[in-house]
Amino acid sequence: MSECYVSAKDYEKYWSSMNEAAFITHLTGHLRKATKFVVFKHADRFTHGVPDISMTGNSVTSWWELKVADPEFDSPGIQELTMIRLAAGGCARYLIYSHGTIRIVEPRNLRNWNGNIPHPYDVKWLIDEMLFIHNSVRSHVQQTV
Repeated sequence: MSECYVSAKDYEKYWSSMNEAAFITHLTGHLRKATKFVVFKHADRFTHGVPDISMTGNSVTSWWELKVADPEFDSPGIQELTMIRLAAGGCARYLIYSHGTIRIVEPRNLRNWNGNIPHPYDVKWLIDEMLFIHNSVRSHVQQTV
């Protein structure tokens, strides 16, 4: 994955004005460069309840809903229900960005998302964690068959 130098001042300015659309675009671009998985961005105003990103690879599809908390965020009921159903049948997680930190949250724990330990935002760390979670589902499925 190629990295470019951004001054600390520019980096702070960019992330302080972050919104969900920018977060989704940023992350999908890095995912596509870092993996050979098929990565789709589903986020638009016509797909109510469908998570923002899906990632397919190693015979598994994982679903990811991205949120920017400033300090809170909205997750409509249909979206929460869809995420819970996807998690029950496979892999779905919320990625919640808040003031320079990221939390990876299981849908059943969304109401207590602040209880999850925040990690300083680092796209490489986040992609590594996403791939670990994605591939863990495959291992779990293989063990139960």
